[in-house]
Amino acid sequence: MRASPDLQSRELIEAIANTRNLNPNCISLGAGSSEVIHRVLPGVWGDGHAVILDPTYSEYPYLLKREGRSVRSMRLAPKNDFRADFGALKAACKEASVVILVNPNNPTGQRLTREEILELKSNLAHGATLWIDEAYVDYCPEGTSVEQDACEIEGLFVLKSLSKAYALSGIRAAYLVSCESVAQRIFSRTPPWIIGTAAQSAAAAALRDQGYYMTRWRESSDLVREFADALRRLGLRVYSGYINAVLVEVPQRTSSLKWASQLATVGLAVRTPEGMGLALRERYVRISVLDRSAQAEVLARLKSCM
Repeated sequence: MRASPDLQSRELIEAIANTRNLNPNCISLGAGSSEVIHRVLPGVWGDGHAVILDPTYSEYPYLLKREGRSVRSMRLAPKNDFRADFGALKAACKEASVVILVNPNNPTGQRLTREEILELKSNLAHGATLWIDEAYVDYCPEGTSVEQDACEIEGLFVLKSLSKAYALSGIRAAYLVSCESVAQRIFSRTPPWIIGTAAQSAAAAALRDQGYYMTRWRESSDLVREFADALRRLGLRVYSGYINAVLVEVPQRTSSLKWASQLATVGLAVRTPEGMGLALRERYVRISVLDRSAQAEVLARLKSCM
């Protein structure tokens, strides 16, 4: 193994390009998706207002607020299972300078199709940016991703974390796909050695072992369905989709923070909705889905707190 990382990150970029059928010149790297979001997104989002979903991954509302950007949030509703109405979304985005979508959305698990995303991009104003975060896209039906399209369509950016579907959170590795001229400009401004030698090798090895991971993704989808059904049998209202977690409405006469604190006393940690927007208020928590033996233990402990 090299003492220092390859400055050009050739092994990792080649693994990404070969696995995902991408032009390697359209790939730039980052030390995890949050690092890419904070370093790259403010340089490509234009001067007008931004559109995001509510709820969504908390890093985006946080960054937009910190940078003082004007934001129009599209509020999602439980009566629609937190799905975005595509017609309303297109109308809301028409004059935006940047649209930021997590697809499938976190924490709701709902997705837009590839065709809808491309239609949305074609409907945006000239020069507008469409930023798609595909952290969980490998749990979706095949053909959902638009990363190959991002190589050809100016203003379309696709962020891919290796932390979720590849379970590599600790190595801090992610990549961004955009048209070649933009990607090379981003790549040229990326700090040297942004991903360490061991992390590059681990990520490349994972990407080459698609057969193993595809089996795990299918297994995860089955586990999500089983867990959601078991929670519903406990009398909870549950929303599930294409992420390895479920969104759960907390019992009546409590709040997300109070219930999370109660669950913590029996050894369960859940994600409360702070920073994800206003739609969830204090009524929901996100619970990650584990293997079957762990699920049984989680369900027993949940039941003790109801």
